[in-house]
Amino acid sequence: MPEVRSSTQSESGMSQWMGKILSIRGAGLTIGVFGLCALIAATSVTLPPEQQLIVAFVCVVIFFIVGHKPSRRSQIFLEVLSGLVSLRYLTWRLTETLSFDTWLQGLLGTMLLVAELYALMMLFLSYFQTIAPLHRAPLPLPPNPDEWPTVDIFVPTYNEELSIVRLTVLGSLGIDWPPEKVRVHILDDGRRPEFAAFAAECGANYIARPTNEHAKAGNLNYAIGHTDGDYILIFDCDHVPTRAFLQLTMGWMVEDPKIALMQTPHHFYSPDPFQRNLSAGYRTPPEGNLFYGVVQDGNDFWDATFFCGSCAILRRTAIEQIGGFATQTVTEDAHTALKMQRLGWSTAYLRIPLAGGLATERLILHIGQRVRWARGMLQIFRIDNPLFGRGLSWGQRLCYLSAMTSFLFAVPRVIFLSSPLAFLFFGQNIIAASPLALLAYAIPHMFHAVGTASKINKGWRYSFWSEVYETTMALFLVRVTIVTLLSPSRGKFNVTDKGGLLEKGYFDLGAVYPNIILGLIMFGGLARGVYELSFGHLDQIAERAYLLNSAWAMLSLIIILAAIAVGRETQQKRNSHRIPATIPVEVANADGSIIVTGVTEDLSMGGAAVKMSWPAKLSGPTPVYIRTVLDGEELILPARIIRAGNGRGIFIWTIDNLQQEFSVIRLVFGRADAWVDWGNYKADRPLLSLMDMVLSVKGLFRSSGDIVHRSSPTKPLAGNALSDDTNNPSRKERVLKGTVKMVSLLALLTFASSAQAASAPRAVAAKAPAHQPEASDLPPLPALLPATSGAAQAGAGDAGANGPGSPTGQPLAADSADALVENAENTSDTATVHNYTLKDLGAAGSITMRGLAPLQGIEFGIPSDQLVTSARLVLSGSMSPNLRPETNSVTMTLNEQYIGTLRPDPAHPTFGPMSFEINPIFFVSGNRLNFNFASGSKGCSDITNDTLWATISQNSQLQITTIALPPRRLLSRLPQPFYDKNVRQHVTVPMVLAQTYDPQILKSAGILASWFGKQTDFLGVTFPVSSTIPQSGNAILIGVADELPTSLGRPQVNGPAVLELPNPSDANATILVVTGRDRDEVITASKGIAFASAPLPTDSHMDVAPVDIAPRKPNDAPSFIAMDHPVRFGDLVTASKLQGTGFTSGVLSVPFRIPPDLYTWRNRPYKMQVRFRSPAGEAKDVEKSRLDVGINEVYLHSYPLRETHGLVGAVLQGVGLARPASGMQVHDLDVPPWTVFGQDQLNFYFDAMPLARGICQSGAANNAFHLGLDPDSTIDFSRAHHIAQMPNLAYMATVGFPFTTYADLSQTAVVLPEHPNAATVGAYLDLMGFMGAATWYPVAGVDIVSADHVSDVADRNLLVISTLATSGEIAPLLSRSSYEVADGHLRTVSHASALDNAIKAVDDPLTAFRDRDSKPQDVDTPLTGGVGAMIEAESPLTAGRTVLALLSSDGAGLNNLLQMLGERKKQANIQGDLVVAHGEDLSSYRTSPVYTIGTLPLWLWPDWYMHNRPVRVLLVGLLGCILIVSVLARALARHATRRFKQLEDERRKS
Repeated sequence: MPEVRSSTQSESGMSQWMGKILSIRGAGLTIGVFGLCALIAATSVTLPPEQQLIVAFVCVVIFFIVGHKPSRRSQIFLEVLSGLVSLRYLTWRLTETLSFDTWLQGLLGTMLLVAELYALMMLFLSYFQTIAPLHRAPLPLPPNPDEWPTVDIFVPTYNEELSIVRLTVLGSLGIDWPPEKVRVHILDDGRRPEFAAFAAECGANYIARPTNEHAKAGNLNYAIGHTDGDYILIFDCDHVPTRAFLQLTMGWMVEDPKIALMQTPHHFYSPDPFQRNLSAGYRTPPEGNLFYGVVQDGNDFWDATFFCGSCAILRRTAIEQIGGFATQTVTEDAHTALKMQRLGWSTAYLRIPLAGGLATERLILHIGQRVRWARGMLQIFRIDNPLFGRGLSWGQRLCYLSAMTSFLFAVPRVIFLSSPLAFLFFGQNIIAASPLALLAYAIPHMFHAVGTASKINKGWRYSFWSEVYETTMALFLVRVTIVTLLSPSRGKFNVTDKGGLLEKGYFDLGAVYPNIILGLIMFGGLARGVYELSFGHLDQIAERAYLLNSAWAMLSLIIILAAIAVGRETQQKRNSHRIPATIPVEVANADGSIIVTGVTEDLSMGGAAVKMSWPAKLSGPTPVYIRTVLDGEELILPARIIRAGNGRGIFIWTIDNLQQEFSVIRLVFGRADAWVDWGNYKADRPLLSLMDMVLSVKGLFRSSGDIVHRSSPTKPLAGNALSDDTNNPSRKERVLKGTVKMVSLLALLTFASSAQAASAPRAVAAKAPAHQPEASDLPPLPALLPATSGAAQAGAGDAGANGPGSPTGQPLAADSADALVENAENTSDTATVHNYTLKDLGAAGSITMRGLAPLQGIEFGIPSDQLVTSARLVLSGSMSPNLRPETNSVTMTLNEQYIGTLRPDPAHPTFGPMSFEINPIFFVSGNRLNFNFASGSKGCSDITNDTLWATISQNSQLQITTIALPPRRLLSRLPQPFYDKNVRQHVTVPMVLAQTYDPQILKSAGILASWFGKQTDFLGVTFPVSSTIPQSGNAILIGVADELPTSLGRPQVNGPAVLELPNPSDANATILVVTGRDRDEVITASKGIAFASAPLPTDSHMDVAPVDIAPRKPNDAPSFIAMDHPVRFGDLVTASKLQGTGFTSGVLSVPFRIPPDLYTWRNRPYKMQVRFRSPAGEAKDVEKSRLDVGINEVYLHSYPLRETHGLVGAVLQGVGLARPASGMQVHDLDVPPWTVFGQDQLNFYFDAMPLARGICQSGAANNAFHLGLDPDSTIDFSRAHHIAQMPNLAYMATVGFPFTTYADLSQTAVVLPEHPNAATVGAYLDLMGFMGAATWYPVAGVDIVSADHVSDVADRNLLVISTLATSGEIAPLLSRSSYEVADGHLRTVSHASALDNAIKAVDDPLTAFRDRDSKPQDVDTPLTGGVGAMIEAESPLTAGRTVLALLSSDGAGLNNLLQMLGERKKQANIQGDLVVAHGEDLSSYRTSPVYTIGTLPLWLWPDWYMHNRPVRVLLVGLLGCILIVSVLARALARHATRRFKQLEDERRKS
């Protein structure tokens, strides 16, 4: 007997080294946990498709390298590697592809996802089962037969033919075992007299019970009560055992009293329907070989072998302990084993076939058998789920779970096959991914799943044949699966017929008709795809989608056709199946003289084929005797030779009695080595297997003659014949030619159906709207009359109804008139005339009006300290020649007050200049100039007529004369007179400081500068600095009271104070004085303005009390949008900003600010809920009208103003299952992270369409309805985290990041020269104003130091501002950048080394490949003549802190840098770690090392460090694989050793 084998293998040096480490106490657990964490990290990170292709390619290469060396460790590695690839695919599917636009798409997509989850679960369970097959070998029996146990052999039968049963009974009687210790019992549930007679004749015991309760299980239980053997050996009535069955299996049962079951394989010597009916069937292993050759052996490792109903020995004690065979389900075998194992019994499996049986002859019988198996296993799953209950180890639970859930395959298989039809027929894209992404993620997953299974299964199951097996049965099992899961008690035991004959081949329509229907539907889908690809007008995305789904449908169709081909039943006339066998024989006469010797080719119960040379010509059947010796026993069998020739003779047995029949059975079936070649098939080669499957489809098109006359080829044998066939090119050629023919046939059939598919409805890809709203920046405007918006729509009434001589609209309010009269009485005598074009006022270009957009306007402001005395509007432009003067006009209004009307002249389309006087009383602080276009005739307006239009030139002028009002010096008016909110322009605020520029005074000035920055917001503010009060105009004076200029008269100051005083040189100007008795009080005074919690007094003087300021938290700036909850649009802008009027309401904008260092897991989008109400009225086509949504000039989505539900929706509404469409529309929208940066703006454009073109509407019908967003619309950034890779000047340009992380700049210090000049101080104040505008909070926490004292603020971010002549020692602060400033030049001093470049190339190969031809840019720029440089780098004082340096040789360069920060259009060009500004030119560079700031939860670190880094994913993933394999291999070896240790010890003792 062979020795018991453990799975311990000889180890390499590396394995031995790892083994030493793992032998350390606790090391295995630590390494395993670390490896698992690495594996999880690598699987949790998704990559762009082109980067994922790198991962996929490397994993495929590793697969071939590792798979080339077959070993247990390499197989484990391939399984873990496959798990890595598949989990990456699963992560991608769950996080990137589940985007559904319709309920149907969601339903179909979810079904496919569930099917994939099931497939992945089964994949991992199969890896678990087969990770370490035990390869159990036989154990010897005790040498004394008297010690052998007694055995009862049960042969249950119900309706089978006696000719089948007698083989099994006679074979059982021939088992080598002491006769007194074995008894064969025929358990006849058919209660047939001929069976009882046969039992009496052969010496078997006949048992027949009175009822047939519980079918086979009841039959066995009845027999248990009528027998008393120590063990029970069970054979199905068609399974003929070999003589060595008990001697090879009983050793384990005797040695280990805990084993309740010893199972052996079910081998079938007749072909199953797949082998017999498919052209490639005989070249493929039988369907059951995978289970008995791989799965059960793997189950044995986990002590989870289960009973299969036959060819097994059971311990009577164990059976009786569970109350007999299980009867609750129709699969009594598996349930019986589960019950025994719950009580602590073990099971075993010996992978040696010791019996041969009959396979199901016909496909419909095969399906019926599998239906029973599926029903029974699912019944167990429902009523005795192995995951729950007591008594099982986790290994046993998972193995049983795999066995039961494997029969759930039907529904997922149908889903996989039919999924491409969702797109081909309905246009539903159920996987939201590009073809490249599918190639990068799905194909590697399938490759490793198929490839690893091929390595595991070897010759036990060929690749892709499982798909054929499952497809053949799937549609029959769908109903069974669902019904059994819902009602597990339903269903009954059915007996599978065996041994039938087919006189003639036929097509079994009843067995394949569901697949025929599915195949026709699939063919229609494929034809549709081919037609669209050939003749459809597709964009690139749609073309790829059709190509991908057509390829998927083609593969599904091939599988379905192969499953249908199994239904071509071939002729079966042979009563006895031939069994290959090579046995030396002698052919003798009746007198015993030897005629010839030979070797058998095959044997059967009907006769034998013998290789021999017959000595003479055969005249007819000749009686002979065939003599052979088997295991020392001579057999002499009577026969007749019926044919001889070509070195071959055909014999038939002439059996006259039971003993002779017994001898033939012993020869044919009873040999100990009868089935040793059962798994002797060539190793799987997936591509050849796929071609074999394709080739099998041609069986569908065989002629009837091919079916009838098809021969039954001999099963392949082991040895040289197999190896020769492997290298035989003729087979490959045949397979290849057959594949080409099959593909050609499918192509012809596909194109033949194109004409029919041409009439099918075609899915049309959705298109983005032709018009997408664009946000325009506000241009710089003149000091007096800047625009508020470029082309804002007014909500005025129909001013066009007033004719040229009509009275003005509404009169001014009384209080406004009184205020103007009062101001007029106190004005100065100096008048100023201002001429502004419409473009200067903010018009983006010429103003064009049409029927759908009749109302256009401009908003502008008048400073509150100026009074308009006269005004004139001078217009030029053109009007459509189709307009008529009696019905068409353009009416101008100012603040809803009538100015005049333009009438068209068809003979002269152009007009102007035309002058219109404007009453100065119409002007207020905020003004709106409107142009209202009237089209149509006699009160009827055709708003859709594009030939009716009017255009006002952008060069038209508004001439305004103003005089200055006397100053009103009240602190409550601040920030006036320095800034008027109605005047939308860049603000200039002169600052007067003592020339010494004390740091505390500078801090006080910085606080005020940031406060003014908050007031001016995005308009920007500049602070020219001087040490003297200007001769004219307003200014702010900051300083200690004793140091104030004497020209102010030395006001009395008793503490921190704020005063407004006249400019000594300009009576109409005001000096805001911020002072105190010392520098601390000056800071307090500035805080009194900046942090005033109540309105400032209506006085020119204020004493300031100390202000208590709470410390700030990160990212809590008042300007930043809240990030811990959804934010309402109504909290960001006023409700009026969300409303529009008419068919073209203009762009509605919702601006907001947010920290730019946002990061979401896998770049998950932010969530926005858009709510709007559909307008009422019959003139609007609300189903074609739409709302376009965008952000930062990026289009996001379009929504119809009213949703259409289609036919399905209408039906659901009719039956009350769906709500009818309401006026309020609510839509959830994803906002991609890459569209969001510091300063952001949501854009909404209502594009309303009239009900029909040419409709005649009354006067103001086109403006009589309103469109708008609901203020309860929200945007949600709560899923974002804060982390960023620096340096990145783009962050600084948007909201001053990272310095504004704390709104008061309490983590920032400004580094100024020891004696800064005015230009440097001005730049400092401008920068503080920029920070205040970014945060809406004063910079009260900032510190100001010189370069010599930076060590005092080493833990802060640093802002370095200086002209080069006064900079001091700032070079060390830039030591971590790649630049230096010396001799007035900025130069690049370092680049990455070759090693750094190599590491970077390996870390990010795609970027390195794209940049392979680019060279680092060397910077050598003089910082003179207005050139400024902005450098950002990591602080050399503290890791993770930032240094930002603004450097230039002169103030013009610094001023240029600050102006650049304030210009929205230039902000987009500020990037990298260096920006050089020279006039309007701006250059950005990136050379310095990167660093990271911010924090993330631990679970997000893998995604942060590995996103867009395929090499990191590979390294971490492979490291995890190696560590897990090392731990697993050792743990599995130890587990196998434990399984065998006790028995090995027993054997050594014996």
